[in-house]
Amino acid sequence: MSEENRRAREAINEILASTRIPGQLAATVSDFVSRETDAEHMLTLLEAYLRHPEWESEFEHALASEEQFKSLSNTVTRLISEGADAEQVRFRLEAFHLQLMSQNREADDDVVLEVLDELVGF
Repeated sequence: MSEENRRAREAINEILASTRIPGQLAATVSDFVSRETDAEHMLTLLEAYLRHPEWESEFEHALASEEQFKSLSNTVTRLISEGADAEQVRFRLEAFHLQLMSQNREADDDVVLEVLDELVGF
């Protein structure tokens, strides 16, 4: 294990121990990290999750609409056009994806994955 990966795992463990993220999400993150997932990337997602909590309500609002994909895609586009760093929006959306996975919200998670695909150009 690289030194960077070891440090990232330690930082993740500190975040998980701090209870700053919901228990279900913490369990999902812990599971991913225990399976040799790229700890540095997971740390980046957690940091984006903690840095931009206000975006979660916007993402949830978009998923509550009739046209989930369009609404969430428009929300992402608006955040970026208002000056949010596109990479941070992507990381926060990925963290939101993990949160939805931890809550077994498969249909909503599918929409988020479609928007992520659109965002990265798939």
